[in-house]
Amino acid sequence: ALATRTTPVTIAELDELPDPAPGLVVLPWSPVSAGANDSDTADTTGPGESSTGAGTAGSQDPDRSSDSGRARNNTVPEGASQASVPGVNTGLEVGPDQALDTDLGGLDRALAGLLHILQTWAARPEAGRLAIVTRNAIATGEDTGAPDPAAHAAWGLIRAAQTEYPDRFTLTDTDPHTSATALATALVQTEHDQVAVRTDQLRVPRLRRAATAEELAAPDGHWRLDATTPGTIDNLHLVPQPALAPQPGPGQVRVRPRAAGLNFRDVVVVLGMVPEHEDPIGGEFAGVVEAVGPEVEGFSPGDRVLGVTKGAFAPVLDTDHRLLTPIPDGLTFAQAAALPVVFLTAWYGLVDLGHITAGDRVLIHSGAGGVGMAAIQIARLHGAEVFATASPAKWGTLRALGLDEDHIASSRTLDYATAFAPTPPTLVLNSLAGEHTDASLGLLAPGGRFVEMGKTDIREADTVARTRPDVSYQAFDLMDPGPDHLATLLGRVTDLLATGALTLPPVRCFDIRHARQAFRHMAQARHTGKIVLTTPAPLDPQGTILITGGTGGLGAGLARHLARTGHTRLLLTSRRGPEAPGAAELRDELAALGAQVTIAACDHTDHTATAELLDTVPDAHPLTAVFHTAGVLHDATLPQQTPDTLAAVLGPKAHAAHHLHALTRHLDLAHFVTYSSTAGTLHNAGQANYAAANAYLDALAQHRRHHGLVGQSVAWGLWDTPTGMSGHLTTAEVGRIRAAGFPLLGTAHGHRLLDHALARPAPLQYSLPLTTPSASSGPVSPLLGDLAPAATRSRPASTASAPEQLHRQLGVLARIEQMHALTTLVRSEAAAVLGHESLDTIEPDRAFNELGFDSLTSVELRNRLRSATGLALPPTLLFDHPASTTLAQHLLDELGLAPAAQAGSPALAKVEDLERILQETPCLPEEQTQMAERLRAALRLVEGIPDTEDESEQDFESLSDDELFAALDEQLENP
Repeated sequence: ALATRTTPVTIAELDELPDPAPGLVVLPWSPVSAGANDSDTADTTGPGESSTGAGTAGSQDPDRSSDSGRARNNTVPEGASQASVPGVNTGLEVGPDQALDTDLGGLDRALAGLLHILQTWAARPEAGRLAIVTRNAIATGEDTGAPDPAAHAAWGLIRAAQTEYPDRFTLTDTDPHTSATALATALVQTEHDQVAVRTDQLRVPRLRRAATAEELAAPDGHWRLDATTPGTIDNLHLVPQPALAPQPGPGQVRVRPRAAGLNFRDVVVVLGMVPEHEDPIGGEFAGVVEAVGPEVEGFSPGDRVLGVTKGAFAPVLDTDHRLLTPIPDGLTFAQAAALPVVFLTAWYGLVDLGHITAGDRVLIHSGAGGVGMAAIQIARLHGAEVFATASPAKWGTLRALGLDEDHIASSRTLDYATAFAPTPPTLVLNSLAGEHTDASLGLLAPGGRFVEMGKTDIREADTVARTRPDVSYQAFDLMDPGPDHLATLLGRVTDLLATGALTLPPVRCFDIRHARQAFRHMAQARHTGKIVLTTPAPLDPQGTILITGGTGGLGAGLARHLARTGHTRLLLTSRRGPEAPGAAELRDELAALGAQVTIAACDHTDHTATAELLDTVPDAHPLTAVFHTAGVLHDATLPQQTPDTLAAVLGPKAHAAHHLHALTRHLDLAHFVTYSSTAGTLHNAGQANYAAANAYLDALAQHRRHHGLVGQSVAWGLWDTPTGMSGHLTTAEVGRIRAAGFPLLGTAHGHRLLDHALARPAPLQYSLPLTTPSASSGPVSPLLGDLAPAATRSRPASTASAPEQLHRQLGVLARIEQMHALTTLVRSEAAAVLGHESLDTIEPDRAFNELGFDSLTSVELRNRLRSATGLALPPTLLFDHPASTTLAQHLLDELGLAPAAQAGSPALAKVEDLERILQETPCLPEEQTQMAERLRAALRLVEGIPDTEDESEQDFESLSDDELFAALDEQLENP
């Protein structure tokens, strides 16, 4: 069972929630030391030759055993080398300018293949760990690419398997830059069963309270992003600004940016590296026209436009209409915002100033950046031979642009000055500084052109001429050519993009409230392509809100909440639509709240049906938000899961979300919210299919955010609703959940948490209101460890593990007493699993299935007994040994302990227990005197010394061990 220990809280009393709201947590991945425990060796299956295929395991000696006695076998399950483990090329691996593939058959087949591998491995009688390696499955915050929802679905599946089969599976996620050494370190370590490797660091997940310290808060009214004092990125804030005029002026267009490109110039300005700087940061954007001023033609409110300006990091701005152009069809706001500066800078520098011609040899520094990638394309378009530098980790980007090894060098060293010397460049587009500028000037061929676009090492042309009078030097700023010429260049570039002659660089997006993270990301050169800051659209009060699963318990509750808070145009869908039970009453209830409601039947697992539904949304009330609450359960333990049970759950959640994503990605949505479940992360036994489906939703939200689309996944715990997916739970099952520290979530409180979650930029948040668990609720999951208060984490650790303590306890007992102790252990754990207050309800000889055990509770009891005994117990434990007495006898046989006759005096063993207790539980100062007096009295009993304060006398030398210990107990218990 999962549990955590926190300060108790009564959920019903939380009428107003502070920010951040109690109960909202996030999942950061924190670095850990790479020290590995080599007492175990993991079996591995991983990417192999293909990023999606499962590779073969190692060939270590299968007869080796670990120090703990568990066999280690490296044989791959039959079919493992053929089955596909979802990886970077599975499911959603597409370019940022493409709609996602709507054929999800590959996802289902990949997960079914993975399920077969897990089942085959779990069925092996010998113990051993199968290490599964994925790529780009996890969003850690240190990623170069978007997470792959298909690979993350695999993580959900495997996490459930880890719960049902502890110590049998480990998960390691990599990215394209993971070194073999770092991967080997991750696979060898045995402390963590989930690891992500980023920048060759091992990172592990730990749920933590949502914090707002790194989120920039928007003030009331107009604002813009700026540094209050240049010098450090920490000084970035959303700064209040005077309100704009009621209407834009002559030749001006008012635009509400949805995205704005971040450029290196912005970073160096914030860091105070550009002297005498006055212009606000932010030079390009894409958004929606709100109003046009006099003398403006060609633009109307509602138009989607991109352009260049000053101060683009703002919610609304006025700009010269000549610096705007319509967004090409098929581009998102984020992609459009990544376009102007990089292509205009590269074009103006190479063509207008550099006079590039066919046959030129062009050196482009920082070729993996946005301007560099655009410049490489423009240079090749003009027939030039291209040389480029980048950090070695980014050379793959240059190769993908068509450069071979002879045309690539590092931007971190001066080696390019030697490597490119045999064929010196005739044109340099420079963005480096210092000695790199000197080296590049020295490398330039006679008669060459040096075009400087950097801002931190601009030189005077006369100074350059003293050392290189045979070359030309030109520094420039993008705004130098003026609005009219920039408009001409912008039109030329967008035309070439529309024809495919030029392609957009990859885009990494950050919410503008995470601007500090974005600036650091660029300052540390961790990106390739372009970084874009996004500003979500406000919810359109006249827009339509779609709620899938809208007639179900959660969907209907959400509809009521939205109607009560003034969102009145609702489109509710379900498979049966208006024929669903309670649909008519729900419509009437919402109408009474002032909502205009449409209830429609739609199978969202069908791409065509979903598209047809969206086509019915009227233009006068465009879609403004999507809430995907639909889902079904089909619980079964891992051996009983099949491709059909997987598909039954994946369809309504993952497939439907995928179709909604693909069909709305071009819309200006304020929200795209998926109702996920903590099952995707928190290892729910018996819900491998449900965990996979919800993990897909979580990564889909992160994938959308990475590419500049709105997207949030809220992973809910169990709702306290009489209908829906929790309606099948028994009173005992609900009691067990509460005892584990997870109170059921009331509807009103859940909606308050939702409001808080939607107001924050994090793409994935967990709704986990927590209370103090009962003592019998089981161990704390490592994922939840950081949520426990210091007082519970700092308790003295036992010097012996639970199995060692049990073995010591049993070792001093006679055989019949050992059997009684183990039967009591089984009954106590069974009572805890069923949520009973006393083991008296667990009759020793009554069958477990008659007591109420099913496949899921059987797994939990097996896991608890495994933790208590240290034995490797099979999933069929309760089936093979169906009552407490027979199960206890099996445990006794497996433990193989000697009876007390071979174990020495029970009195001595109990004294050892007393010594251990005193070591582990330090006494308070006021207790020490009393404890010492009682122990001295007990010592006199053992030595036979009369106690002068006791009127009675005993012959202690004649006492048996049992009589002696009884006397000792009396002395200790009666001061």
